[in-house]
Order: sequence, then structure tokens, then C-alpha cells
Amino acid sequence: MRKVISIILSVFIFSAVLCACNSAPGEDLASQVKADENKTYSFKNNESTPPNSYSNYQSAAISFSSKMLSSLLESSDSAAFSPSALYYQLTLLQNAASGGTLEKLKSLTGENISISEINECNGYFFSRLKALSKYKKGYYIDINGDMFFNKNIPVGQNFLLQNANFFKQGIFRLDFSDKNTEKTINSYIKEKTDNKAGYKKTPEKDSGIVLTDSAFMSDCWLDGYTQKDTSKSVFNGKGGSKTATYLKSTEYYLDGEFCEGFVKDLKNTPSKFVALLPKNLSVKKLAEKLNGPNFLKFMDSMSVFKTCGAYLPVFSDKAEIDFAENNELKFLKENGNYSSLSYGAKAKVSDISQSFEFSVSKGGIGNEKIVSSSSTKKSPDKTVKLNRPFIFAVIDNESNIPVFMGAVSDI
Repeated sequence: MRKVISIILSVFIFSAVLCACNSAPGEDLASQVKADENKTYSFKNNESTPPNSYSNYQSAAISFSSKMLSSLLESSDSAAFSPSALYYQLTLLQNAASGGTLEKLKSLTGENISISEINECNGYFFSRLKALSKYKKGYYIDINGDMFFNKNIPVGQNFLLQNANFFKQGIFRLDFSDKNTEKTINSYIKEKTDNKAGYKKTPEKDSGIVLTDSAFMSDCWLDGYTQKDTSKSVFNGKGGSKTATYLKSTEYYLDGEFCEGFVKDLKNTPSKFVALLPKNLSVKKLAEKLNGPNFLKFMDSMSVFKTCGAYLPVFSDKAEIDFAENNELKFLKENGNYSSLSYGAKAKVSDISQSFEFSVSKGGIGNEKIVSSSSTKKSPDKTVKLNRPFIFAVIDNESNIPVFMGAVSDI
């Protein structure tokens, strides 16, 4: 891999920013290993080259996102989460796993890409998003991740080195049998995320690993809304018809086999908002169709010559998601093979929790400051009104990988 010019990294992603904390909740394993500067990615003046395997990574990460959204929709009509935050943790966990445990992880995160390639691509993806953040101005995508190992779990140097080079997550060892463990982890996460997230579970004493992550975003629209762009209308949700606030603008139109929609650009983060309105199928069925090739084909339908009158309802979602009970990830609660940590190591994952917050308003995503419109788009050819269940995503501008994703079935 070519070495890219170093830059001082503030820790927050995609604007993404991976935040550091002053007080470690236990033995700080990550601090014991230094990154190999010839392998880590950093950016200056937006200059860097993606890894050779990046197209495989792109397809794998998108397919993972749709698969997990579909899984969440098995138990609820609406769902929202950060697939990137979860992918970020599970691909790091691959570096600890072996045998059948590794095979099951790879079936989720990408079978046609090696661990070394996925490490490298993660390093590129997240460091790029972080470097392009304008966090000092209050605009960011904040993805945080930490791993906590029980005191009896050996953690090898190679695993810690892969983390240092490509992930930069917090990795700690503490005693899960200590009655204060929950409080210790919670205090650390609250401090690290400025009280936006926490940890509200008690680790199982006989388990070996706890995974926690969080995802938040704040940015304004590139083309803002005025008061005359706001109206009230009906949203025909799964729970019945309700009055919703709609934001109207002219956006680039998207059209595919299973859905139509539009793209709305964001101003300060290297991302854009995408809406997908199903064609004669449910949002769950649409989620099942959105694998890497299908989603990329849908995004390729965008053209500056095709616009629509886009009606976007104001909505929000805030959740604490327990992925350990998710059907796709339940196998991690079983005694798994983690001999890549240390020879013969066995462990169960106690918790996979994500703190998530997402809101769409006239000001932007997680942002209330209004930016005036400067749109030069041509007059709309079509109308796309999100007045029934739809899927949304905030995607990376370069790769189209969803960093945030969800289905809205009720307002």
C-alpha cells in the first residue's frame, strides 16, 4: 500500500470522527501497540488512492447494509441504524475469529474479499471520512466503537496491531464479574460521546466480549428550504394515515427496477441523503433487493438532466439497538472460535449495542440552522412524494456505501 501524507487526526468519522477519552475504563490494550505509519491511511488536501480491492469492499459493505436492514425489519415495520458503525466492529472482530466463527462473519461482511483487504479498505474509508469532516464548525458524522474483553481472554499483539493500523477502536480488558462493570463502561462511553450515548446492560459473567458503538450526524442541506417550501399533507403509514410536515425541493431523480427516489446533497460532510420509494412491494422486500450491484445500479441512474419535485417528510429516530439478539448475529452469543487472539481461545459475545440518533428537518440532518437555497437544477420532470413507507440512507459520496440507513413506515 502506498503511504499517504500524514495529518493530525481529530477522532470523528465521515465527517466521521473517532473520539478519544481521557480515562480508560480498564486495562487499555489499544495503547500498548503503535500503528505502522507505512500502512495507516491519512489524508491531506483530499489526496489519496483507494486500495485495489475497494470495489469488492464497496459491494460487500452495501450488501451487508441491506441485509441488516432487512433483518431489523423482521420484527418492526420501521428501523434505523448505522450499518457502517456495525460493519466497522464486525470486520475488526474478524481479525480475532477463526474456523466456523470466521466463516459466519465473512458470510455477512463479504466472502469475496480477504481479511487483509477488508482491513485496508476500512482504514481508507473511515480515515477519509474523518479527514473530510468539518467538525470544528459543528458539522460531522460521529461514529464511535469500542471492544471490551473479559479478564480471562488473551488478546494477541497481531489483533491489536490490525486495530492500530486500520480501525483505531478503543480496546479494553476488565472483569465482567465486577458488579461495577456496567457503570464503568457506561461512564466511559458517556464521557467519550459527550453524553449522547451510554451502556445500559450488564455483561454476562461467563462471556468474553462486549461490543459497543454509536452513530450521530449533524449537517445542513446544500440547497436549503424556505418557509414556502414547507407544507402539511398526509402520510399513509402502516399504522394509518397521519398529517406530516413535508419539505419540497427540486432534486436529482433516481429510477430503478424496484424503486424510484431522489438524491439531496449535504453541504459540509462528504455525503448525501438518498430516498427510495418502493414500486409495488414492501420496504422489507425492497431492503432484500438492495444488494451491492442493485443499489449501485440504482445510484447510477442519477443524471443532471433528470430531476423531480421531491417531497420529504420531517422525521426522526433515536434508539438503543441490541444486535446480539438479531437473527443474523445470534451465533456470536455462542461459544466461538477466537484462536486468532490466542491459540485455542474460546469466547461468547455478551452484547453488541448501538446508540443511534437521526433526524431530518428543514435545517438538515441533526441540524436546525437554515441555509438558503442556491439550486441551479432544471425544472422537475417528475414528482416523488414520500407519503407512504420508504427507505432512506446517508451514503458516502465516493463509494455510495450507506453510513446511516433505515425504513420509515410511520411518521
